[in-house]
Amino acid sequence: MGNKKDEYGLKRYLQDHGISTDKEDWDRIRITHGNVERNLDDQTYPHPDNLAWQLRATGARYHLAMNAREGIIIVAKQYSPASQNQYRRPLIPVEEFPALRSTSDIMWLAWKKYHDQGARLDRIITWTATNGVTQRVLATALDPDFKIPDSQKALRPYPWAGWTGDSNEGKAIMGRSIYT
Repeated sequence: MGNKKDEYGLKRYLQDHGISTDKEDWDRIRITHGNVERNLDDQTYPHPDNLAWQLRATGARYHLAMNAREGIIIVAKQYSPASQNQYRRPLIPVEEFPALRSTSDIMWLAWKKYHDQGARLDRIITWTATNGVTQRVLATALDPDFKIPDSQKALRPYPWAGWTGDSNEGKAIMGRSIYT
């Protein structure tokens, strides 16, 4: 993966699961809503449905590492339009946010070319969750019986908990009903 920082602790996990950590097996993708080298508060772009209407750049940014052969997306950074809006002056109305705004939207957009080539997505790895709702969903998945007091819940270093997409915990994290 090549960042010389032990891949933020992921190297051991990847190696333990027989997944390559060679830089050439990974595509690194950065998606940013606006040019972060310039003042984002001054950046606009035409609305896709009405070119006369100017929208403002939110500064949202997502950094992903993708391995199509192994079917893995690693979400390194995820700062949504809502998250970045707190830094915009004036604030951008929610109805003016881009249509693609959640991490899942961005991951699908980035993965689509691999999907179209027949790659199968096997796992998504993320190590940050700043959104309060997401944090509560993860805490519940870690302790579905609520046996651990909230004050003692903490993510531990690898080996950590993981879930398949068809488990109740996985369904909750992916936003699917556990009753279907």
